[in-house]
Amino acid sequence: MLMISENPSKNSNVWAKHSVAMGWAFFLLTLLALSATTCLAQQVSATLFGTVTNPAGAVIPDAKITALNPANGRTTTATTQNDGGYVFPYLEPADYTITVEKTGFDRWWRPGRPRLA
Repeated sequence: MLMISENPSKNSNVWAKHSVAMGWAFFLLTLLALSATTCLAQQVSATLFGTVTNPAGAVIPDAKITALNPANGRTTTATTQNDGGYVFPYLEPADYTITVEKTGFDRWWRPGRPRLA
């Protein structure tokens, strides 16, 4: 059954209110999405990388590297690759104590180095 409104101005008023509400909802969702992206961009971090070698300059693969942040006690570990390289991504800025361990070698550590800021 088809119904025809006898007061077309009343129906157009409902649609006008509905479209204004939808416009505001779209605006607020867009604003929320943009602000969430901005918040993620505020993250501060640093990357520490290097190569582990012996005194003769040969690379040391499979060495365990530990980065300790003494300010909060958090540790992050990495293992050197075949080329002796290691990477610590996303470290918070701080003074780190770095430790290198490998079976057959003396344990090496450097307190308070490097400063990531």
